[in-house]
Parts: sequence; C-alpha cells; structure tokens
Amino acid sequence: MVEKQKEITVKTEKSEIHRIEGFVEEICDQYNIFNSYFANINNAVIECYEIIYNHIVNAESEKREVTILFYSGRNHLTFKLISPVEVFKKGFLAESPEEYNNDIQKQYIIMKYLSDDINISDDGKFCEISFYISSINYDKTIERNTLIKEYFNKINITKKV
Repeated sequence: MVEKQKEITVKTEKSEIHRIEGFVEEICDQYNIFNSYFANINNAVIECYEIIYNHIVNAESEKREVTILFYSGRNHLTFKLISPVEVFKKGFLAESPEEYNNDIQKQYIIMKYLSDDINISDDGKFCEISFYISSINYDKTIERNTLIKEYFNKINITKKV
C-alpha cells in the first residue's frame, strides 16, 4: 500500500543522514522511483538537511530536532523539512550559479537544480522540495510503447493500437 503521508524526526547529527536516506528510499520504492530520479530526490533532501544541520551546529543551538514530512499529490512528491529555528533564506534561491560564493549558496543551487519546485516559508523555518512524477509515467509509457513496437516488428505484425 502506497502511503500518501509520512513523517520522520531526526536529530541534528551527521549519523542521522542514513535514517533520512532510508526514509527517502522507502518512499521512492513505494512509488517505483529508481536510479537517477531517486538520486535527485535523495541528494536534494540531504542538502536541505545539511543546511539546517550546519546552521544549528554553528550557532550551538539547543534545539536539535528536524522534522521531515512527506506527502504526495496527484503529480508530485513533496518533502517538507522543518527546522526548530529560522534557517532558510529565500534570497539564496534567486541566485544564479555564477553568483554563489559560499557553501550555503551552493547547497541552495543544488537543491534548486535537482528538484522541480522549492518553497521556503516566510519565517525561514521550513523548506518544501517538490518533485513532479507525472513525467516518470510518461517516460514509462513511451518505453513500453517502443517495446511493443519492437515486439510486433519481430513477429512481423503491424500494430493497430
């Protein structure tokens, strides 16, 4: 059964990255998302987590838990990372690759390019990263259609569908 919503809470510790990866992998398995698209989702979510992690560790904040919510819509999968403190800056999303000059800006650029849509809250406490999956089904349809054509060509029957 495919879950439409799921949640995990992790501490801001490097050792928690494997739990996040497992969370993303489990969701992608349920939605039959493999290979490079899985890698895009996983890397974008991890970059987002690392933005929170680095901010909290550098600020020596006492608030150390990050909540990651997952929800799916008709054509998308969305991961919402919620920080206990203000972390995210909308301005970094507007930057072009030539304009970045620090690691944080690079992380935003990576998230931006690996995902289909990013939304940062006005208070800077959460970031939603969305991935459109409708094209995955379209690609699978094209692939299946090609395989059917190849099969009919091999057995010398004209496809009428």
